Amino acid sequence: MLIVLWLALIVYTYLDARRRISDPFLVACATVASFFPFIGTAVYAILRPPEFLEDAHERELEIKAAELRVRQLRELTCPNCEYPVEKNYQRPQQQRRKKPVSAAEEGTKSKPERRSPSREPDPDPRQA
Repeated sequence: MLIVLWLALIVYTYLDARRRISDPFLVACATVASFFPFIGTAVYAILRPPEFLEDAHERELEIKAAELRVRQLRELTCPNCEYPVEKNYQRPQQQRRKKPVSAAEEGTKSKPERRSPSREPDPDPRQA
């Protein structure tokens, strides 16, 4: 009866190591270690990787998918107001609703003079 249990532990160790370890040499080492009755399997159970290879691969795919979603959300937002923009929009709806300035109104507006704050104002040539 103990021999059957010992062989079952060897098979369990081999099958579990194949699901958790990608290196065939380490799988073989774990299986050989389980040939020491009961102690080898106990040591393997303590030192084995905490997750299956399939779970680790699935987690990596989920992380890549989440990073792709975040990148797409960043690309589909307005850089000025961070409003979500649909693919066929050129600008968000709030920015598209701005009233256009007519040419007549544009001519009446005066443009502010640009001056550096460190410079003295230029004297008016008409007063000289």
